[in-house]
Amino acid sequence: MTQQEIKSLLETTSSQDVKNLVEYLKIQHAENEAVAKGKTQKDIVKIFLDERRKSNLKLAQKYPENAMGKSFDDCWAYIEDNAKKAANGQNRVAITSFTVFDWAVNYFCDDNIAKVEKAKPTTSKPAKEEKPTKSELQTLQEAKEIWQKKNDEQVAQWEQRNNAAIDKFEKEHAMDIFPPVNPYLNKENPYLNAVFPGQEKLDKLLAEQQ
Repeated sequence: MTQQEIKSLLETTSSQDVKNLVEYLKIQHAENEAVAKGKTQKDIVKIFLDERRKSNLKLAQKYPENAMGKSFDDCWAYIEDNAKKAANGQNRVAITSFTVFDWAVNYFCDDNIAKVEKAKPTTSKPAKEEKPTKSELQTLQEAKEIWQKKNDEQVAQWEQRNNAAIDKFEKEHAMDIFPPVNPYLNKENPYLNAVFPGQEKLDKLLAEQQ
């Protein structure tokens, strides 16, 4: 564009339009810089609001703090909601950055727009794992293990007591010419041949498994 064309354009363009054009170029430049630095769209909107409030008195009075308790996160939720409405069920929709910026400014400046809170992610509790129910066979097998351990202890304890009684009796009658028969000798251990109470049922279930 030549200097004459630029001069002619400026002469035919209102001062307000020139200001808008300058504002447009400034915003576009700032956005390009932010994108180059890896900023997200949400970051860019915040950068815009932070800069815009310096020249917009109404926005400065309501952003970042306001009587309605609106926050930037709420503002972003409002923008996302508007974008979904604009998409109207489509996967994608073309929305200019300036439309998004207008939504952001209006959200804070327009008191008729209610506070939109950012939806909290729903955390579903992991399904409680149900412990597998024990079969009758497993229950009996576990019960027998416990019973067997206790019975083995009783056998050993009885043997210790009976052996001590044998030794004591023989010492007491060691000098007798005709000692009496030792009542503890060859005495049967009552726990030695004990049978698990549920053995019959256990044998039956084991047979069914074969």
